[in-house]
Amino acid sequence: MSEATYSEKLARYHDRFDMKKFPESLRRQTSILDSLGCLLAGSRLEAAAGYGLAVATSGANSISSLVGSDRRVSFPDAVQAMSVASHCGEMDDIHGGAGTCIAP
Repeated sequence: MSEATYSEKLARYHDRFDMKKFPESLRRQTSILDSLGCLLAGSRLEAAAGYGLAVATSGANSISSLVGSDRRVSFPDAVQAMSVASHCGEMDDIHGGAGTCIAP
């Protein structure tokens, strides 16, 4: 019998991986860092046009900072722009053929 391929070894490791073995506080911190990473990555993508729109419409009510930018915009614009950017930067485990996320 031949030795398992790297992909097979990785699949076995992933199959045995259980996030519930880690403390709740660590899982929460990991989730926050993941979200911030997605926001920063997405804020640099062309698809995150909300950043450009929010900056273009900044005015007297510009009290909120955009993460990854030195500009201030209105709170609703900041929420919209950063939500779009976060989603653009997200790297979900999508199955291209099915167009769905892989179940945990």
